[in-house]
Amino acid sequence: MKSQENNKPLSSQEIATMKSGDDTKSDTGENRGLLISCSGSGKKFVQMKLGYFPTMSLTEARIKLQEFRTLPCE
Repeated sequence: MKSQENNKPLSSQEIATMKSGDDTKSDTGENRGLLISCSGSGKKFVQMKLGYFPTMSLTEARIKLQEFRTLPCE
């Protein structure tokens, strides 16, 4: 997975214009760790880094994922 080096935060326009085959885009600054990728069908996916292995175990990552899923959506 390739990552685009960028010095400014991602914009909605930048994400909206992504096409299949584009490199994964990553946010910067306080939003670092937020990744956007576009599948072969053109569907966009938001991904978030939880930590780094082996500093964070797979068990810890799964717990954090479950905690994230239980947060209320605004």
